[in-house]
Amino acid sequence: MARTVTARRLVVWLHVVSSVGWMSQAFALMALLAAAVSTDGATAVAFARAADHIDGHVLVHFANASAFTGLVLAAATPWGLVRHWWVSVKFVATFVQLYLGIFVLHGVLHDLAAAPDRGRAVAMVAVAGLMGGALAAQAWVSVAKPWGKTPLARGRGATGPVWLFALGVAAPVVDTAAGLALGHPLPVTSLAVLAFLAARRGRLTVTAQRVDGT
Repeated sequence: MARTVTARRLVVWLHVVSSVGWMSQAFALMALLAAAVSTDGATAVAFARAADHIDGHVLVHFANASAFTGLVLAAATPWGLVRHWWVSVKFVATFVQLYLGIFVLHGVLHDLAAAPDRGRAVAMVAVAGLMGGALAAQAWVSVAKPWGKTPLARGRGATGPVWLFALGVAAPVVDTAAGLALGHPLPVTSLAVLAFLAARRGRLTVTAQRVDGT
């Protein structure tokens, strides 16, 4: 049990660190894009390229690690993914931010790095600011844990085995190292762990309950 608690705390620590990193990089994007809007010529291009580099080589790894560790903590602890409103709200907010970051922000930033456009840059300042603000709000939700349980909460939740939390730490580290080596994000390990967790959630819960003696 002590090893499980320690491993779970390591996942919590990584989740907090990656979430703060994601938020800080979002605000860094906002600052760089605002600087690009207020300047012209080569200086604007330099700011836009810096924003694109941070998004593609720094922020993305923090975002992937934050989302992955959050899902592991929800699925492998009594909190569950749909048992408490605050967890479900964080899940939906994270999904929306990942979607906007991957399919909207990233592409526009790449375009701006090639050919700055003041109107699009202003819009991306707002998007980056909203992303950072949303992450700050999620941090408050994690602390306050408001709104109680959902109608889907049934019975007692269970804590997963120690090896699952070990994977919760190892997977984002491996994916980040691979992404930095390849020059682009590649969260294959994290996705494989999440797929396994989704497929075996029921069996893992039963095993954890037996270990806990419940």
